[in-house]
Amino acid sequence: MASFKNPWGKGNREFDKWFGINGTALEGSVIPIKRDISDGGNVNVGGFQSSFNIDKAVNWLDNNAKVVSQHACAKYVRLALEAGGINTNPHPVSAKDYGPFLQGWGFNTLSSTNYSPIKGDIRVFQPYPGGSQYGHIDMYNGNQWLSDFKEKNEFPGSGYRNSMYAIFRWTDNNS
Repeated sequence: MASFKNPWGKGNREFDKWFGINGTALEGSVIPIKRDISDGGNVNVGGFQSSFNIDKAVNWLDNNAKVVSQHACAKYVRLALEAGGINTNPHPVSAKDYGPFLQGWGFNTLSSTNYSPIKGDIRVFQPYPGGSQYGHIDMYNGNQWLSDFKEKNEFPGSGYRNSMYAIFRWTDNNS
């Protein structure tokens, strides 16, 4: 049976309805998953069927990311995930809280040692002193990192160079 950490805090009714108070998927639970069956490529994640189309997600960000930050990175990456076929309801509000959410949908955590990004990778940054209390989240399009804006460098801003962050990759990309 799959076990998930509740990223929204104790007592979130939607999470508890699907996973129970201790984070264990309840037998017979129906987890809302948006599936595009025309694309195939379904992956079994913790006993649940899920699909994610990286190209659709990246295309959404390519077409919607702005030149400068809109201070809405979590919203933009969430909408890209939805464009790729993941039902994000309920979802974390803060970018910094997306790690457990992504893992629950089948993304694996990668080490940053000798890391080379590939299309669809997602980074979740924790806040740093003097920066946004919400952290940051972005997705790699194969050429650059995107969120609510097209990032010009390896990091979304100089403060994030020394910030703790995690890298997530969709299960299908781990071959």
